[in-house]
Formats: sequence, structure tokens, C-alpha cells
Amino acid sequence: MKGRKTVITPIAIFCIAFASLAASTSPLAAKVQASSDETDFCVWTIVGFKKPLTPRLTLKTDLELRTKDNSTDFDLALFTIELSYRFNRYFSLAAAYVPYITNTGSGTGATRHRYYIDAIGSLPLGNWKFSLREKFQQSFLEGAELSKAAGNPATLLRSRPQIEYKIPGTILTPNASVEVAIRLFDPDGQIMDHIRYTVGIGIALDPHSHISPFYRYYQRFTNMLPDKHILGVTYYYTF
Repeated sequence: MKGRKTVITPIAIFCIAFASLAASTSPLAAKVQASSDETDFCVWTIVGFKKPLTPRLTLKTDLELRTKDNSTDFDLALFTIELSYRFNRYFSLAAAYVPYITNTGSGTGATRHRYYIDAIGSLPLGNWKFSLREKFQQSFLEGAELSKAAGNPATLLRSRPQIEYKIPGTILTPNASVEVAIRLFDPDGQIMDHIRYTVGIGIALDPHSHISPFYRYYQRFTNMLPDKHILGVTYYYTF
């Protein structure tokens, strides 16, 4: 009797990846510090452009503005330049450079430079789409000494499973995701940095324009920073 062949389907790959994420981001893998009892209301706005350079290679740029202190003050501004490559409908890679300015609260801003590399595994099933993104990023404070003890650069591993559903006959695609970020190379070991819970809806205005309003709860575990309730919107124009 011949043995059966083992076929690894995209569903199996997604399940394995999701299980790996759950294991890697559990309290057993990262220390969880107490979060602040305070909360803040913020608004995040992202406006950008996408340009397919080839059928698989895409250039994306965007500007993001964030507020703080119940949206009465400027928090930070980020400018992103990203290049992504889609191998097939199941897998893509991206790399980006992100200079940004933060409000230090002393009347001046601090300039930082970030880069990231991410990998996204996707599983389309009819009108549903499941995806898992793993992002490695490092952020450098301009003018400061590179020091592991001082947290410069700050290094994060950000894991985000997401689910989307395209409502048939409409331009609407509701989505929900959870992002777990762990601080790497910290003197105290692997520490949970934050968790972001997001629900939103994608709206295809036309073949070129896409807008996505969302709500996000941002739970932070470092430096006793307040958690955030965020209302945001992203807009991208593809040409």
C-alpha cells in the first residue's frame, strides 16, 4: 500500500504561522510590565500615494500626522517611503525608510530615523482574506549616542494578524486586526511594548482612490505612558 502524499495548503501555512505568533507573543516569551491607568484621545491621519513600477513591484509614500493630549497638541509626523514586492497572492515583502519628528514637550521636536522590513502572508478565501504581517523595525534618535542601555536604537518586532471581508456588491471591506509589539535587545530582555486593537472599513471610492476610517485602542506597557483611544483615517491614491 502506497503512503499518502502530504500536501501543505495555504490554510495550513496560515494556521501554523498564527500559532507561532501566539506562542512568540505570549507572556512566557516576553515580559509584560504594568500599563498606565490613564487614557488619551488622539487622531491619526495618513495620506499617501502608490505607484506600481511593475506588476509585482510597488512604490508607496505617505505622510502621517498624530495628535495627543485629547487632540489638543501635536504628537508626531512621519514620512514613509516603502518599496514592496509581491511574489504571489500569498506572500509579499517590503522595506521602508521613515524619518519622523516627535513633540518632546519642551517647545522643540526630536528627529528620529526608522527603517523596517516586513513580510506578509495572505490567505484569500472567497470574500474573506486572512493575513499575518511580521515587521522588524529600528528607530534611531538623531544626535544621540548609540547605546543599548539607552535604547538607541529602539528595536521592535511587530506581529499583526488581520481579517478582512469584502461585502458582495458594495465598495466596502470591513477589517479587524491585533498588533503585538515586543522590544528586542533590551537590557531587561524581551519586553512587551504595546498591543493595538483595530477595527475599520476600507472604501474603494474609485479604481484609484481608497479611504479607510478606523478606531484603534493602543495599549502601552513601557514608561507608564497612557493608553490611547484613536480615531484615524488613511487615504491612498494609486496612479
